[in-house]
Amino acid sequence: MASEKTRQLIGLLGKGEKNAVKREQLAVYMGLSDRSMREAVAMARLEGVCIANNQDGTGYYIPENLEEYKQQYRQTKNRGRSIFAQLAAIRQGIEDLDQGSFDDLIRGEV
Repeated sequence: MASEKTRQLIGLLGKGEKNAVKREQLAVYMGLSDRSMREAVAMARLEGVCIANNQDGTGYYIPENLEEYKQQYRQTKNRGRSIFAQLAAIRQGIEDLDQGSFDDLIRGEV
């Protein structure tokens, strides 16, 4: 179930790239700081809302067709790959320094 903030955000977002709303405008409409606006978008996405952003300054929107969904999927998948590559490098650094086992680290024991 979507939070009140997520429902408010969905109500402000346009359908389709042509109706994208800039984050700055959304922040004003919702009475949030830029950081809080980013967090609201992240939370809505965690709640299962597909919010697209082409990373080109046009703003956020709800995809309205298959191509817009595919574009957001590709973009998010690439971001995920980048994050996993960073995690692999961090893990390797931990193992190289021999500062305890990696499994202990992820359990919060290091």
